[in-house]
Amino acid sequence: MADLLVKYKPSLKPGINCDLIVYKDWIKENTDVRRAIIYDIEGNSLILSQTNPPLSTRYLGKYIQVTFLDKGKDGPDRYGLEAKFTKILRDYQLYSTNTVRAVVMVTPDISKIDGNYDLRMFFRVKPDPDSGIKVSINRRPVTIIDFSVGGLCYSRAVDPSLQAGQVVSVAFYIDGEKQDVNAKIVRKFSNPKASKRDNVEFTAVEFMSADQHLKHLLNKKALEIQRRQLSQGRL
Repeated sequence: MADLLVKYKPSLKPGINCDLIVYKDWIKENTDVRRAIIYDIEGNSLILSQTNPPLSTRYLGKYIQVTFLDKGKDGPDRYGLEAKFTKILRDYQLYSTNTVRAVVMVTPDISKIDGNYDLRMFFRVKPDPDSGIKVSINRRPVTIIDFSVGGLCYSRAVDPSLQAGQVVSVAFYIDGEKQDVNAKIVRKFSNPKASKRDNVEFTAVEFMSADQHLKHLLNKKALEIQRRQLSQGRL
């Protein structure tokens, strides 16, 4: 992982364009990407232009991916970091005679930027049984339907005790390496073609601030699965 973390890039400075990745409904592959400009950087806080459409108060407290392009070994690479949307500024003084609307994003450590960022990693991947990835929810194994860096859909026996809005403990086993993350249940549903005797339900969860190492492992595994399925003519 050390080679994926790069020191603070000189290009991450006021005036650069960035893409903010906002999850609206990753389950339906509606990944929302909005453009913004960095106005200023104060410590671990980023002050950015308000997006179009604007980020509303409903997103306050949520984690958003802030990504930008910079030079890489073989041309432009996309870098990114995760930041918490904390404030809307309605009269930010951009110049002495000009006030604008702005938003504030706070990141735990602005000196560390993920140098292997790919917008494609936010789309779902359906793994095969031998893909080298398994999951347990609250210490009980489940069947993965699909996953992304942002969340997971799985099936298991019907469990009325788990409802939308609850937080569950997710344990990933990726090529034998165990990684834990908390997740919020965003949706529960059943297969309309299945009979009641099947006693199986589907659950979609959204990860709550997964660390960079887990994101890297999930992205790497997703790309590996995609390449394999593509070589087999299944994509």
